Amino acid sequence: MNEEVLPLGQIQKIYSTAHWVSLGIFDGTKRQYLYLGRGASYEGMALGPSFPPAAMRVKDRFLEYLRAHVEDKRAVAWIKDDLDRILLLKLSNESCFAFFWRGPQLYFLHYYTKEGQKKLFRSWRSSEKSDLESWQEIKNDKELFLYFDEVGRSEHSGSIFSKRKIEKYFEEQKDKSSETGLSSSRKKFFLRKIERIENDLKKVKKWEEFRDKAEAALTYDERNTFYEKSKKLRQAQILLQGRLSDTLKEKTQEELKPKRAAYDDKVVNPIFEKQDTKPVEANIKQKTTHDIDIFSWGNVKIAVGISSSGNDYLRREWAHKEDWWFHMEGERSAHVVVKIKNISEISDELYELIGSMVRDYSQVSFEEIPLIFAQVKNLKGIKGSKGSVTISRPRYRRVPYRKDWKAKFYTAS
Repeated sequence: MNEEVLPLGQIQKIYSTAHWVSLGIFDGTKRQYLYLGRGASYEGMALGPSFPPAAMRVKDRFLEYLRAHVEDKRAVAWIKDDLDRILLLKLSNESCFAFFWRGPQLYFLHYYTKEGQKKLFRSWRSSEKSDLESWQEIKNDKELFLYFDEVGRSEHSGSIFSKRKIEKYFEEQKDKSSETGLSSSRKKFFLRKIERIENDLKKVKKWEEFRDKAEAALTYDERNTFYEKSKKLRQAQILLQGRLSDTLKEKTQEELKPKRAAYDDKVVNPIFEKQDTKPVEANIKQKTTHDIDIFSWGNVKIAVGISSSGNDYLRREWAHKEDWWFHMEGERSAHVVVKIKNISEISDELYELIGSMVRDYSQVSFEEIPLIFAQVKNLKGIKGSKGSVTISRPRYRRVPYRKDWKAKFYTAS
């Protein structure tokens, strides 16, 4: 295999397994599936028969970065470095990606234009996005290979193409898979939904009380008022009973579906340093010695833990039992406490800013943040596990990421 066989065309979809990233490239007549090794013993490029099976797919920061900057672009050229195992992908928007397999590690860089400014992103320096001066701008594509000198580029005669066969990889993974029913996240989803409906049903059962009051009322106006309330609650009860029945039916149907394979391989990460997402000092309203950062939103104080110990201090010492605690549902994330007693006082914008704070302190790249939150009095620490809690009476909300959240907190005080 040589570089001429690498497909060109529209990059339609990108998926990833624990070991490979798969690009679906359509050349106008057919779609080909190009696999890019994530490192370790999965190095170089390979062609596969299809995208990886859904159960085998994983999501991580590397995949999200590629999706944001490569998906829906057109691959117009592949260029091999003459010196080492580096492959350059040129895209239709005049941006470039270069991938470097050095030993068991994968490095990459991204050269692109934003708002008229040439920029360079290096995965091994991911806290830096260099703005290049005009005299630094890349004159030809192969100049990009020189940037890998600082991470060990040398004279290496190894092939850029993997000896692994993707079909065989699929079979190996299938042999390692286990059978599962409903995933834990789907089980939790149904349990939460059923619990909420049942709680609402208890509330609307009051329609019987209003009916009895209407029958005992002495005046027409009182009787009419109670009947109207009884009627509305009775209608709500019928709707909720239908919703509960539909939910239980959906849960049963999913439980009866054929079980799917589950894969638990550890994801191979390229050299991709964590972003320096910690807010700049100017944005922090108060700094403590207890591993928490404190912000202001008007008269409301908001604090975030920056370590497991900070999370514990935040809950035990800084927060009041009536304050509200926020976390990212189903993920390891920073803890945030908002000093506010009535949750209705939190606006849509503030929810978005809180979610964005949780996201950046957790150093993840989600564009939509799944929040779980509860009053501090409904949290209980787990003995022997720093920063971990159990939650009762949780609430849930999904919010979009706001890049400007730091500035919003800084100007809000």
